[in-house]
Amino acid sequence: MKTGQVWTEEDNVVFKDLIQKYHKDFRQVASEMNRTYTQVRSHYYNIQCKNSIQESNKKQTFKDCQNSQQTQNGSQYIVFDGFQ
Repeated sequence: MKTGQVWTEEDNVVFKDLIQKYHKDFRQVASEMNRTYTQVRSHYYNIQCKNSIQESNKKQTFKDCQNSQQTQNGSQYIVFDGFQ
């Protein structure tokens, strides 16, 4: 069973535009998208991990990337696996 928030392709387009518009102000993006701060922040870092893994030719696992992001940000990393 899937858990977490599902992000549609349309959500991703709006998300990318808002991230650029608000310069990664996750609270503002969350407000505009009617999502929580945690959902927006997690989605952003999930995208960063997926991009990082693709660029590194999959030498890094998704879990390793999450752990790295958690360490860099000094806070708990919450995973939402509802990508479409």
